[in-house]
Amino acid sequence: MTDFTSAAQRVLDDPRLTPYFHFDHRPPPLPLRNDTGADLDVPALTADGREVTEDGADDHALHVVSWSDEGGHGAMALRYPVEGLSITARLIRDGEVWRVEALDLVER
Repeated sequence: MTDFTSAAQRVLDDPRLTPYFHFDHRPPPLPLRNDTGADLDVPALTADGREVTEDGADDHALHVVSWSDEGGHGAMALRYPVEGLSITARLIRDGEVWRVEALDLVER
């Protein structure tokens, strides 16, 4: 599992995001779109226990805007346009495990 994959999974697992996914009205999987320009390996992520795929053509895609990892400190920005949501996460690596240090959600 790559650092991006591990960190992204931690962010998607955060319970503050669950209400925005609306899996009760929209069937999984949640598509993920890589807007970073980097080659991010995105295998087998889940959101609210449901599959996330890398097919970002769907209007309901969660966009990965940026990802950086500098010495065990990570930063990730995501957009979820269908909900008008911008997500900024700061993460810290504790050994081999990433944890979310701060998660900011902005609705537009």
